[in-house]
Amino acid sequence: MIGWAAATGEVGLASFSLFMLIFFWTLPHIWSLALSARDGNVRADVPTLTATDVRRTTRQHILPYAMALAAAAPQPIAAGIGGPVYALAAVPRNFALLRGMMMNLGVPSMHLMTPSYD
Repeated sequence: MIGWAAATGEVGLASFSLFMLIFFWTLPHIWSLALSARDGNVRADVPTLTATDVRRTTRQHILPYAMALAAAAPQPIAAGIGGPVYALAAVPRNFALLRGMMMNLGVPSMHLMTPSYD
């Protein structure tokens, strides 16, 4: 927001919407990377959430941020700085992230939406 204010001379909905995207994206991104690097963190004795706690707990921490990120994703469109390319790329991917997180946590209704190839 500081960079936006320095460049434009104002702080408004556009800068706030970008701030919210970065804020809600950072922790789930770091935690999902930490899930994939969990074994290395355990061997190196690095006390990350994924190394000190079970994977399900980490996923439960990711879910609220993923929900907030999906809610924040359309905000740049409303602020007039996200165009149709952004809308077609960001909004469906955020809902796919939410769906994937719910499936990882075992939310039954999400499994009903997955095609079965049995």
